[in-house]
Amino acid sequence: MITFDNVDNGGSLKSPILADLLTKEYWEDRVLGSTANVGAPNDRLWLATGNNLRTGGDMARRVLWVRLDPDCPNPDQRDNFAIGDFKIWVREHSTEILQALLVLASGWAQAGAPRRTVKMGGYSEWTSAVAGLLDWSGIPGFMADRDETAIELDEEAGSGTPSLPLGTGSTAAPRRRPRRSCSTPTSVRTCRSTAATKSRYLDSSGSG
Repeated sequence: MITFDNVDNGGSLKSPILADLLTKEYWEDRVLGSTANVGAPNDRLWLATGNNLRTGGDMARRVLWVRLDPDCPNPDQRDNFAIGDFKIWVREHSTEILQALLVLASGWAQAGAPRRTVKMGGYSEWTSAVAGLLDWSGIPGFMADRDETAIELDEEAGSGTPSLPLGTGSTAAPRRRPRRSCSTPTSVRTCRSTAATKSRYLDSSGSG
């Protein structure tokens, strides 16, 4: 996973190089200051976070938006979570989490790996698989607001904003109404659990 945190506020994120990178399974480019080329499999999940961001160019159809709304003026001061320090908890329970994900994947596969068609260009196989898995798990609505966010968060679908060009190695990003992050699906990794396991871990992760 590659994360670009706190991308400049209020800009429009667009880059032909990045757009190309996000749709390729293998990336190759010239080393800066050299004539040599290097390449590597593009098997990472690309993430970016920021406030009041928009996409531009071909980026709109290459990102998924996530809205993070703490519903309070000072989110860094929040306390009393069901899970205290989440990073520590994940490290201490990594085996249980992995087991739950494997159970999730196994159950979905045994049910015939049902899918729901969700078109997203070259990512359609991934989005359809995730939509099917979530529907089967009792979590409907994956990408149901895509048309709305595409208009709201893309500069070419609404009013223009200052551009923030991204060079080689940068990534897609989000915009916010409170705070958003976005990700780009570059590989298909889907899972499922039994109802009891699913409820336990989804409730825990959703509580803070």
